[in-house]
Amino acid sequence: MRFRQSTRLIGAALVAAAALVAGPVGVATAAPEDAPTCKAHVDAFDTVVRDIETHNAKPHLFDPSQQAEFNAYNAAAAALNARLASIRTKRLACEVAVKSLGGAPAAMPAGFPALISAVKPTGSTVSTTAAATFTVGLADLVTADTWGEQNLQGKKRPAVGDNDPAFDGAVITGYSDGSPAVSAEAVLPIADVLALPKFFDLTPENQWAILMARKNHRWISNQALLARVSASVAAINGLDQDWLRNQDQQAKTAREALTSGIDLLAQSQDLPR
Repeated sequence: MRFRQSTRLIGAALVAAAALVAGPVGVATAAPEDAPTCKAHVDAFDTVVRDIETHNAKPHLFDPSQQAEFNAYNAAAAALNARLASIRTKRLACEVAVKSLGGAPAAMPAGFPALISAVKPTGSTVSTTAAATFTVGLADLVTADTWGEQNLQGKKRPAVGDNDPAFDGAVITGYSDGSPAVSAEAVLPIADVLALPKFFDLTPENQWAILMARKNHRWISNQALLARVSASVAAINGLDQDWLRNQDQQAKTAREALTSGIDLLAQSQDLPR
């Protein structure tokens, strides 16, 4: 007696979840402190991994009479593959952006979304008045505690007695409590950041990441801050000319970093569900 061999259809199985973390996302995974800005991406990635595991656990052998089920199984696999690829790309863009901006920003204050929404231009640019109002509002949200002792532009917060590069031969002075009299200053002014291309295409979380980028902030002595806005103070104290000449280059470098960061963060948005 001869038996006819049965032909079965084998549905497409997806990559095992354990192998996913070894791909491009694993290489660029942000450090734990970078998680807030890219948290939605991490959550979306974890979700699609679970969905893949669920898909792979389903029966994937079908009889020829089950063509419809076979097609549905493979269609689901294709959709999951596309979703995974998109999330990988967007998560990578977010994590690279965060790293390029100097690391994750401080936690976004609850009042920031309303503040940034109020300044969104109806035309192509933010008015000078609106930018000034926003800058004042942002200063109310960002305190000395926001920056703490973060490294800005790769440099730690100066200590009392450290050299003050803004003045020839001067040192960082201190407050009565012994803390250094320094502030975190935006290298590229906030009004200029608001005018960068695609800034208002970003979500509030990503706008906050750009505005708080460590690559666009530096530690500066309060005396130097005062001298920058007061010609008389600058004349008395004598700002270092090399330091002054370096300001334009620093602003140019910061602008380039922020522009690149905005492009990457814009690419990282609109995660597939």
